[in-house]
Amino acid sequence: MEEQRSISHVVIPPEKARQIVSRVEKAYLRACVCREKQKACPAHWWEVCLLFDNAPADELRDIREISSYEALSILSTTTQRGSVSRLFFWEDDHSITELCSCCNCCCSPHRKLMEKGNFEYQLRSPYLAVTDEELCLVCGDCQNVCPFDARAIEGEEIVLDQVRCFGCGRCLDECPQAAIQLMSFEGRGMDLGVFD
Repeated sequence: MEEQRSISHVVIPPEKARQIVSRVEKAYLRACVCREKQKACPAHWWEVCLLFDNAPADELRDIREISSYEALSILSTTTQRGSVSRLFFWEDDHSITELCSCCNCCCSPHRKLMEKGNFEYQLRSPYLAVTDEELCLVCGDCQNVCPFDARAIEGEEIVLDQVRCFGCGRCLDECPQAAIQLMSFEGRGMDLGVFD
């Protein structure tokens, strides 16, 4: 009897997503099933999911093959829209199957996480979005864009809930002071080096 394989997923920062996509010779493009189901995003935002040769064969049927250049262009566009990169992979050998550009309004894994609130049990990257308090204006821009509600203003400072932070990098793009950086902490989450 053939052993069943399982697919898992992890949120990754935009730079890691670009590194992964730049290494592939080709990718496949399909509409996001979450967006098609929820219909909360404009329809011209739906075709953003990138699949790769290791994806299950039935998921590669009847979808369009694109170059890595086109895939990088799509990734750049979705990052500008504020999407979060979620990488899907086979658990046994870490071969990547899909890179999704997730939004708060449609993404099924994100919606389930926010509903259940089981943040501590979720697979995460090793990154935390750390704020330099000397540079921070406490403007709240990072709090407003955090898809996981990991940032809050308390008194005169931004407080980070480390359990809720997945190192997606959304707050970095919004900070007017460049006061936030992603820092990797050994033992915190999944080592993204397995995808190199």
